[in-house]
Amino acid sequence: MVRVVDEWGITECRCVTWDLIGCSFGEGLRSFVVDGPAIYWSQTSESGGVYFCTPGDPTGDTKMHAEPGSMTATWGDMHYLMSESKDSIFECEKTARGGSPATFISGELGLTSMAVGCTGVYWTVGGTGTSADGAVKMCPLDGCGAGPRIIASGQARPTSITLRNGLVYWTNRGLEGSAASSEVLRARL
Repeated sequence: MVRVVDEWGITECRCVTWDLIGCSFGEGLRSFVVDGPAIYWSQTSESGGVYFCTPGDPTGDTKMHAEPGSMTATWGDMHYLMSESKDSIFECEKTARGGSPATFISGELGLTSMAVGCTGVYWTVGGTGTSADGAVKMCPLDGCGAGPRIIASGQARPTSITLRNGLVYWTNRGLEGSAASSEVLRARL
């Protein structure tokens, strides 16, 4: 499959034919996730929020909540949204409509990416970019009351994160002005 975003929706490619799947976006599309038959996406614009639709459903798109965000993920019955502008990760039930989501974690300056799995919510904090002061953190799915667990500190601008086979992987973009300093790292969950 190849995903192409045009100004009105997402197009899928199956062999030679392209199908418009009927989910429309405004400005600021940043992240999307497919979960079962539904597609969830976040928008960073002022009128942004988290939306979802089921391709082929004639009722169209539904706005879940009004929190603009830059990255979205789902796990179980929950939807997670990372908001760089509010230095927070929010959560809400997939069935929620309207209103504001609950704060999962706040005060995380410089959020750059997020991943969710059975052991928790993981994220990267980019740091200043001029020194290795970024970090990889996590909290269990049931909350972050005890504060986040630091998986790795002293990172050089971590910018992407994923979970696979009991490991957390992330990329470090490297410090500003340093050549060939990008790297992929991993740690046990």
